[in-house]
Amino acid sequence: TASSGGRTRARPAQGDSSFLRFGVSIFRAGLSASIFAVPVHAFAAEGAAVTEEASADGGGSDAGDRFGDIVVTAERRETSLQKTPIAISAVGGDALQAQRLQVLRDLATEVPSLVTPGMHANMQSVYIRGIGTSDPGVYPAVGLYIDDVYIPRTFGNGIFDLPDIQRVEVLRGPQGTLYGLNTSAGAIKFVSRDPGNETIGHVDIGYGSYDAFDGHAYISGPVVSDRLSASFAYTHRRRDGHIYNVTLGKYVDAVKSDQFRAKLRWTPTGAGGLDVI
Repeated sequence: TASSGGRTRARPAQGDSSFLRFGVSIFRAGLSASIFAVPVHAFAAEGAAVTEEASADGGGSDAGDRFGDIVVTAERRETSLQKTPIAISAVGGDALQAQRLQVLRDLATEVPSLVTPGMHANMQSVYIRGIGTSDPGVYPAVGLYIDDVYIPRTFGNGIFDLPDIQRVEVLRGPQGTLYGLNTSAGAIKFVSRDPGNETIGHVDIGYGSYDAFDGHAYISGPVVSDRLSASFAYTHRRRDGHIYNVTLGKYVDAVKSDQFRAKLRWTPTGAGGLDVI
């Protein structure tokens, strides 16, 4: 056990805790569905060295070598990851789900030179090649973008566990030419899937130790064929705390979050698409 002034103590070590997940995918061709159950080791509770979330184990090589060719928009245009002449790593949506990369600091296991110190999953400082800022009240040295919308502060920046994430791009080195201020160390881009004319959907739920539960739902399809399409993604997560506060008489450091994103894509005749998020 661990204590701080006699007021808190950690839950006893129980080895690797487990997490079980069930999922259903639905496609336009009827209601064909697949159901799966995968046990995943989520986290280890050892004294006070308990983290809020699990970090997936993975190598440091770029995702393009392991998951085939990935199209990126690091240069404000679509190019192949293998042919983009800058220092960039990309992690596809399938890899994010398979390895349970749910918070910003989990990317440090996949991206070279990326360091994410800090204890809070939803407020994460980011360093690339040793350059970054730890004060949440100042502008960061690593720019964070969600669908090219700049996130200026670290408050609430750490969780990206929505099921519509298509890929994550990490650009290493100064990016001021294309991305402007606050990218002296690099930039991280989260890119969500665009809705289209194909109707697809996915639902999965998971349950694990410490009453951990998470659920994801995603639906995408046409509203007006070849003109207007829409998608909706939702995530709910909760987990009991690891630390028992004697003064309060309960476990603290619990996790509870809800996220959603709705996206409309309008494609006028003979022109590019217009997205509303």
